[in-house]
Amino acid sequence: MKKIITLFILFASINYIWAQDINSKTTKLSEEIIPIIKKYLPNYETETKYGRIYISYNTRQFMVHRPYKTGKWQNAKEDIGPEKGGIVLWFFITDEKYSGAAMIPLCATTDMYLFKETSIIKYSEKYNCYITAAIKAPRYDEKKELTKELIEILSNFENYL
Repeated sequence: MKKIITLFILFASINYIWAQDINSKTTKLSEEIIPIIKKYLPNYETETKYGRIYISYNTRQFMVHRPYKTGKWQNAKEDIGPEKGGIVLWFFITDEKYSGAAMIPLCATTDMYLFKETSIIKYSEKYNCYITAAIKAPRYDEKKELTKELIEILSNFENYL
């Protein structure tokens, strides 16, 4: 019985963390990003879930193989990505310590064959927080000015808080 109660509490805690509202730092940064998105993509969609802000335009589901650190490929998993002229952006800022495998600061672009994915992870000493973000853009029909502006803002996020 104790195990069942413990599992229930653990499950409830995880759901609570996933359902957390967007924090004020993430909201403030989104107020800087939305006008730039509107300038290039007036019909964008936005959604908040799991404490993240998702912004997308002209997307679809793809089956994507991601590389392991060893260079081998994982089995394909369904992932949302941009169609021609589209974009997918998600980001969040957290006060919790970064526990991922990547070395930080990170601003790296991975060619996923169907689209390019730029990952940004950075720590701000000034605000004692981390940003984690991803920008997915088509390989051949990318809005380069938009991607460049987004990378600039996300990489220097502490200037906008």
